[in-house]
Amino acid sequence: LGLEPKRRISAIFHNPNTTSALRDGPDYSFRDHRPTPYGVMQYKRICQSIEHTSAIIRCNKEIDLALQLEKNRVEEHQAEVQSILGKKLKPKGGKEEVKSKNS
Repeated sequence: LGLEPKRRISAIFHNPNTTSALRDGPDYSFRDHRPTPYGVMQYKRICQSIEHTSAIIRCNKEIDLALQLEKNRVEEHQAEVQSILGKKLKPKGGKEEVKSKNS
């Protein structure tokens, strides 16, 4: 009873709903080429896809805004540091004049 090898059932039976060609296509067509109505759950899948796409786009915009604000904050901080250092660090006396006279 338990000595027989297991059959590979997953290789024999393939789920036809995994590909969108069979799942999303119409089951029938009209002779006058009118569009067929959406199938079972097809309209729901379309609406979910639209909602997911809009959520992804919204999140991407928020991420881009956050990156731009962070970049601006870092640039402002660097400019502030440079302005402080520019005010504090100045050469003493006439060392620049002495160097130019020796040359």
